[in-house]
Amino acid sequence: FANPQEYLLAELNACMTVGYVAQCALRGITLEKLEIETEGEIDLRGFLGIDPAVTPGYEKLQTVVRIKGSGTPDEFAEI
Repeated sequence: FANPQEYLLAELNACMTVGYVAQCALRGITLEKLEIETEGEIDLRGFLGIDPAVTPGYEKLQTVVRIKGSGTPDEFAEI
């Protein structure tokens, strides 16, 4: 089973997917493939309030988008 943090990242990716699909449709771009991977590290000491010096939650996220379709690299970057 996924933990709440993994569900959060999945929901973020789902939101970005909707954005890519909608913007491509509005611009007449056909999507052939879209993969979005997001990861981040979370220190549970902050999340659980064990160490007040540790920030709760993610400090940063890394996202990789793999996209293929009729758009140009510049169009996909703009989207």
